[in-house]
This record gives sequence, structure tokens and C-alpha cells, in this order.
Amino acid sequence: MLSRCLLRTRNRKLVTNTKCLGRTRILNNYTPTFRFCSTESGSNEKPKVDPKDIAIASNTLNEIIKLELLQDHTKEDIEKIWKEYHIQKYCVAATIDRPTYLDLKHRLSHYSTFILPVPRGGGAEFFLMNYQNDTAYFARMIEYKKFKENAPHALTLKHYTELMDSKHIVLVRGQIDPDRLDVKEAQFLVNQLKLYYMDINYHKLVRKFHERPNDFDYNDILKSSQIG
Repeated sequence: MLSRCLLRTRNRKLVTNTKCLGRTRILNNYTPTFRFCSTESGSNEKPKVDPKDIAIASNTLNEIIKLELLQDHTKEDIEKIWKEYHIQKYCVAATIDRPTYLDLKHRLSHYSTFILPVPRGGGAEFFLMNYQNDTAYFARMIEYKKFKENAPHALTLKHYTELMDSKHIVLVRGQIDPDRLDVKEAQFLVNQLKLYYMDINYHKLVRKFHERPNDFDYNDILKSSQIG
């Protein structure tokens, strides 16, 4: 039922809202103090990934699947089709119900930038997240510090809303750069994003990052994420 995934590259810049001087200071002055590794085992070898298995974050859902094929399917059927299609893809994929995504989108639109950790080699590495137009872009902080808005994306998480009104479902797919993240790490980032933007207690740190940047401490994220 599904059309073949289109593999094409797209050059997108990481646009960050760092007008607040305090928050800009936090991002620019960040110095990695944790151990890094390329894989979970601590090896410097890059994961071997077949390029045809890498799912591209297409602009529209119709570039991935013919929407007319889904019109006669239930929400539950669509969830199953979406997840099964991505099992063999080098990506993260999920579904979100309409009310949950509207709530998530509201918070992401209001606080569009945040930093999230990924466990690596017994330590952690921070990634900068920026949200715009139903897409969350993740870049390594160490690369953002060097390249600013031109920092390459380690993960591009696209929320497809074409079926949100008719089927009350949002389809999600995350394109992963295998040189910067593996699937497990990408899934961890997605879970962290959901946690910090949907859980009221964790969301306090997001608000603090934006509203009281001078009081913000990276260690608070590590403690709340139970990393390190």
C-alpha cells in the first residue's frame, strides 16, 4: 500500500531563537565536560548503514505514502501501517493523537529552543533542539558552538499533520544522520523531547531556560534525566 520512500537530500539551516542575551551566553559558553563516543560500546567506528535504509524527512506525507490509500482505513490501521513500514528503516517513527500533538505544538511553538542530553560512553552529550513548522531539528552542541545556524542536523523530526483533522492522528518520522546518532540514541532524544514538553514538572526546566537563563544549570538536566 505504501509508496517507495523518496531519498533526496535537503539543505536546511538550524535557526535558533537566541535573542535573549542570557540564553545566548549559555549556548556560546557551553564547554563539553563529558566523555564522548561514536557508538554505545565506546568504539570510534561509525555504524554501518545502507543508504537505501535511511528514511528522509520529506516535506509532505504524500511524498512517502499516497494519502488516498489511507482514506478508507481507521486510525488504528494507519498506526499499524506506519509502524510496520518503518521497521527496517534507519529512522525513528511514531504516531501521536490529535489532542496530544496540539498541546505539544503549543509548547514547542512558545519555547522553540532547548537542550537535551544523550548518554554516551558513561557520560552524556548535549544536543540543541529547535522547533519550527512542525519539525524539530537536533544538532550537537559541540557543532552548534562551531557552526552556529549552519550546524548539521543529527536528527530531523517531522510531524505530518495531513491526517490530523480527518483521522485525528499525526504521523512522525525522524531522519537520522548515522555519523552523529544511532537509532537508539535518536529514540532517546525523542523521548526526552516528549518528557520535557509534556510533563509539567520537567517542563519547568524549559521555562527556566527561556525565562530565567542566568539561573539555568546544565546539571539540572542531567539530574532530572538521571544521566551522570
